[in-house]
Amino acid sequence: MKEMMVLVIDDTDSARDVAERILKFYGVQAMGARSGSEAFSVLERVEPDLILLDIAMPDMDGLTFLQRLRDDSRWEAVPVVMMTAMADEESVGRAFRLGACDYLVKADFTAPRMLEVVRRHARSGSMHREMHH
Repeated sequence: MKEMMVLVIDDTDSARDVAERILKFYGVQAMGARSGSEAFSVLERVEPDLILLDIAMPDMDGLTFLQRLRDDSRWEAVPVVMMTAMADEESVGRAFRLGACDYLVKADFTAPRMLEVVRRHARSGSMHREMHH
């Protein structure tokens, strides 16, 4: 059974750090990227089971990243959960229209909630097997 792998994309070191630490604490492999372009180069080498994606980033915002991800057949099926401080309806609506599967608001989420969302949406084979039993 392969370990679940989550790619955390956030330009804020502390936010990325916290997310990676939470995931690793619960036995989930995590990799970080500081920007959309860095994330795309990570995706060339690694196929994550899920992406946690911040919206507000300098070089390419999360929604632009999500759009490009969905337009590429290699990654169109990777589940994406938005992890952001921007909880306004327009951002949330756009994220879901572009294919995000869930939304974590930075100010509110707790470690167990993050884990629950990651486990619910990740496409790791072992997770799916567990869920169907």
